[in-house]
Amino acid sequence: MRQLCSLNALQVFEAAARHLSFQKAAAELDVTSTAVSHQIKLLETELGMSLFRRRPRPLALTAAGKQLFPAVQESLDTLAVAIAHLRQFNTPTDLTVSVLNVFAAKWLVPRLPDFQQQYPEVDVRLQTSNSAVDLQARTVDVAIRYGKGHYSELEVHCLMKDTFTPVCSPRLLVDEQPLAAPEDLARYALIHFEWLNYGSDAPSWKNWLALVGLDDVDPDR
Repeated sequence: MRQLCSLNALQVFEAAARHLSFQKAAAELDVTSTAVSHQIKLLETELGMSLFRRRPRPLALTAAGKQLFPAVQESLDTLAVAIAHLRQFNTPTDLTVSVLNVFAAKWLVPRLPDFQQQYPEVDVRLQTSNSAVDLQARTVDVAIRYGKGHYSELEVHCLMKDTFTPVCSPRLLVDEQPLAAPEDLARYALIHFEWLNYGSDAPSWKNWLALVGLDDVDPDR
């Protein structure tokens, strides 16, 4: 079992040793100089040794005080950090997330119970939208969007990467004139998706046709 001195006395000692002044320690701790002197005396009595040399002035640490001071200061700092972290975790935090409609329904919402179990102090609020969001306006904390991720003024993390490939009805593969090769696309109307948050390099028929070398197929048909 650890045999420790009074935490209050150690805190008073740390302040007095740091300032080398009972009066300044009293002002910092919002107590009287007499209270500081009393706590120091209790600590010295418990340890059986003097920690301060009071005469001649100014106040100075004894050899024992010099040995004890850094250990007490480090311990109190460590304790203060740990308590601050605990208080932070126990403080309810609102997290507003702007997310694409389909992504919210298919990916994010099913995973929220696990997140909330791990972080019960976080109150997650979802805003579903397919439009771009202005994070500088501070109406939302996090936005999940499709994009290239090149946003210089924001902190960006890639959640996953998509693979885009042309698809068609199975019926078109067995027609009298089946869709058997990419160049056969010239005979069909192409279905397009309008990207809201991409630039000119958004996944599109134009980019895919150029990639496979079919410059003679109209991507806008």
